[in-house]
Amino acid sequence: MPYTLAAIQEVQRVANTVPLSVFHCTTKDTELMGTFVIPNLTSVLKEEANFLNEQGQFEKHEAFMPFSAGNGRRVCLGEGLVRMELFLIMVTLISNLFDPGEYRNAKC
Repeated sequence: MPYTLAAIQEVQRVANTVPLSVFHCTTKDTELMGTFVIPNLTSVLKEEANFLNEQGQFEKHEAFMPFSAGNGRRVCLGEGLVRMELFLIMVTLISNLFDPGEYRNAKC
């Protein structure tokens, strides 16, 4: 269960749909203390394990923003429904596409 919740957050982070609406670009290249700044934040985290604590339990970080980094927290009335639907879809796909007996002795 914790790994499933972490995988859902990773999918939300990687599959950012906001930039698909209107093309955006920077006006000029940015350097900070001699280092070129790449404005692609999707490369910051690449593993679901980043959302798990030392005991392997899911831990939601306050800094996690799956939709935008605008002014303040974006409020969506359907956020709870979307989280529940994402969980149900992900668990249904996993249970229908993978045979649990096949991975019983798999090493991670």
